[in-house]
Amino acid sequence: MSRKIFLFTIILLFTLLPGHTLNTASTFIEHIEDSAINIYKENGKHLFSTTMEVVKGDRYISEDNFEYIIKEVTANKAVAEKIGKIDLLAGNQAKNQGPFELASVKNKTVAIYHTHNGESYEPGKHNISGKGEIHEIGQTLKESLEKIGVKTIHSENLHLPHDGFAYERSRATAVDLARKNPGLILDLHRDGVPDKNEYLKKVDGKIISQIRIVIGRQNPNSSANDQLARQLKATADRTYPGLIKDIFYGRGNYNQSIAPRSLLLEFGTHVNNKGEVTASAQLLAEPLKELLYGETTPAGGGKRIFRNLFWIILALITALLAYLFINEKNWQGVLKRIKKIIPIEILDKLDDK
Repeated sequence: MSRKIFLFTIILLFTLLPGHTLNTASTFIEHIEDSAINIYKENGKHLFSTTMEVVKGDRYISEDNFEYIIKEVTANKAVAEKIGKIDLLAGNQAKNQGPFELASVKNKTVAIYHTHNGESYEPGKHNISGKGEIHEIGQTLKESLEKIGVKTIHSENLHLPHDGFAYERSRATAVDLARKNPGLILDLHRDGVPDKNEYLKKVDGKIISQIRIVIGRQNPNSSANDQLARQLKATADRTYPGLIKDIFYGRGNYNQSIAPRSLLLEFGTHVNNKGEVTASAQLLAEPLKELLYGETTPAGGGKRIFRNLFWIILALITALLAYLFINEKNWQGVLKRIKKIIPIEILDKLDDK
């Protein structure tokens, strides 16, 4: 009897440890390249792939904002039932502005850390024993945010090895960051899906690796994290459509119980190259700033407006010259018409220069 009580006590204590579930080890060993699972719609069409653990009841919001629920899982395959199209900002107080909750947060700092430190990208090793390229992506995001005026903390604490208890080791880092009361806490990862096209997308004229948002369903902040994830996707959809690939709601905690404004972000997969991932990290800074400050003119927005205005003006000038040439039959005639339109003094000054 005493032995049974002892075992029961050990199991109970293990269950109550912060961040633990009884299936911690099996749940949190993810992003391993040979553990990819493919999720299909009920009609057999591929929906998405991931190396996160997928179980019945997990939810998913696609890039085009359709919600699905996992109904069946067998080995490396799962089937998802479509629930329907959703409004990402349903229930929010300011659909046409920046997210109301974060816009009112006084501390606008973004905190970044890495539970799986060794994660890297091709053409090098996919995982190393130390700071992998995911740390460089974190630094890129930090620099991009600071460039547009957002204070950022980037913790490079190591939580090696990449095993089932990496989240337990990174919990201390997450707690330390939470004590600074930042506006956002981001745990940066990369996926392990062997198909680079799973994340590739052309956004803002560049080929980038998309970003997946992951929410742990087994934490008391899951509702707040969910709202935050939807707000970030809605903001990014408006600023850089396609940058956020989707939102996955998996079984687990992912240390999101520590703070209600925390997210896990997957920057591409290991077969994407670092340049594609760096580009997505640079683009993400603007939606994050808008998330924190409300609707603003994103950094770089002025450049895009100027660039667009330049091409509009160029197109108008080209159309005008073509019209004049058709009517005058030669460039000498075009020049005479222009001299009639533009004062001779201006033309003389241009000739002098």
